[in-house]
Formats: sequence, C-alpha cells, structure tokens
Amino acid sequence: TVDYTNSTVMVEGSLSGGYDTLATVIHSGDNAFVHGWTWCDTYQVLPGTDLSIQAGRHVTAENFDLNGTASEMITISSSSPGEEAFFYKSSGTVEASYLNLTDNHAGGGATFYVSNGVLNDNVEGWNEIVSSLDEIQFESLDIYPNPSSGPIMIEADIQSTLHVLDLSGRMVRQLVLGNGNRQFDLGDLDRGTYVIVGLSPDDELYRSTLVIE
Repeated sequence: TVDYTNSTVMVEGSLSGGYDTLATVIHSGDNAFVHGWTWCDTYQVLPGTDLSIQAGRHVTAENFDLNGTASEMITISSSSPGEEAFFYKSSGTVEASYLNLTDNHAGGGATFYVSNGVLNDNVEGWNEIVSSLDEIQFESLDIYPNPSSGPIMIEADIQSTLHVLDLSGRMVRQLVLGNGNRQFDLGDLDRGTYVIVGLSPDDELYRSTLVIE
C-alpha cells in the first residue's frame, strides 16, 4: 500500500492502492489497473485510458474527474468479467462524460451522472444525461434575461432539479428549483450556449437554451 499524502501522483499503468491520503491521483494508460482498495482526495482518469479495477475493490475519493472526449473515450471495467468494481464518494455529485462502463457500481452516498456514456452489462448507480435531445418533446422554461452575463430568473411552475449542459452534453451545474428559489448566478461559466433540462414531479420534461455572454 502506498501513502501519497499531500502530493499529486501521475500513474501510467498499475496503481497499487493508497489510504488516508490528501493526494491527487492522475491515472492514464492503455492497460491502467487499480489493485486493492484505494482512497484519495481526487481521482482523475485521462481521456483515452483503458482502466481495469480489481473486482470487489473500490476507489473512494472526495472528487472524481472522469471525462473523456468524443475521440478518446475512457473505458472502465472490472478485472473479472461479471463481477463489480466500485467508485465511492460520500456525498454530492460526480459529473462524468464519454465513459464506456462495464461491471462498475457507483455509490457511497453521492449521485453519479454521465453524459455521452455507454453503459454495458452490470453497471449500477450511474445516471445518464441525454445529450441528443432534438427528438424529445419538451415543455419550455422561461429564463430571463437571455442572453445573460450570469444572473438569471427562471419562471416555471415546478419544484425540480435542473441540469445545465454544455453543447458537448457535459453537465456543468445543477439548479434546484424550490419554494421561492428561482434566481441563480451562472456568471462563472464560460461564455457560450447552454441547454437547461429538467424533469417535473409529474414526469414532464423541460428544456430551454441559455446564452452566457
């Protein structure tokens, strides 16, 4: 077992565990492998990585960065086909993209999202974010001002969690519409066009486009 406390560790190939750490682990390689239970502050997998995690073991982190690209997806599987390996995060959300997942269970208390993902056999705990939205019937959200420099007001007679997606389908923010909570500031997002989608308690789909300038 390796203690990577207070460091950033670049690993190409096999990672033989870490524990009680404050480390950032950046993993890459055509035959990347996690052997044993692994704890770290941030676990990042680079685009194009082919990652296998030892069956029955977990990677637990406070932060996950699991974002491939359209041309370099991240492939994640278990070392033993049909047996799960695990990602754990105690709370909050994980927003991933361009993953090819097999035999993987995400959990621990956090909510895991993936856009532009491929979910194969024996995958649990991952929530797919739809990026090809053109053929789905949506209700609209009234958002103003639009375009906006950041502050927005959303008029919608629902209580729901909305997802803000960039044009690649990656979720960049969640907006919780509660009682009286209709104002948000997205000024820290890059300039560009975003799609805001959500599902009402009555299973109505909502979608609108927002421009940040």
